[in-house]
Amino acid sequence: GTFTLTANYSGDDHFLPSNIVEQHAVTKIASSTTILSDNPDPSKVGEAITITFQVAGGYGTPSGEVTVTVAGEGVSCKGMLTGVTSKCEITLNDPGTFTLTANYSGDDHFLPSSAVAVHTVIGEPVTPSASLFLPLVVRK
Repeated sequence: GTFTLTANYSGDDHFLPSNIVEQHAVTKIASSTTILSDNPDPSKVGEAITITFQVAGGYGTPSGEVTVTVAGEGVSCKGMLTGVTSKCEITLNDPGTFTLTANYSGDDHFLPSSAVAVHTVIGEPVTPSASLFLPLVVRK
């Protein structure tokens, strides 16, 4: 925000009194988000992937939430920062190469930031299984 700073000097035997009033703007600090790991990488289809991330600032400790999304998959997870790091878990059910984006939403003191990493999933796609019931025929 913007603050008004006022300095007053009452004077002495040699100098007259004076004062000055200035506006001072305080802005949020830039943050930097990093995806530290996405383990295991590569992962297998249907295997849980733990994504560890950090958010750092030039001064102080950012707080709040980071959301990790997987481009084009509609999959995401969230983690609250504890210190400057956190983690969350996702599962992908198709093989391929995916872009992970960690988005820090910012807080009262820090600006938002984001990071991108690539993750590989190997294996066959998960398909729904059908149960097959056959009648049991007993012959004498």
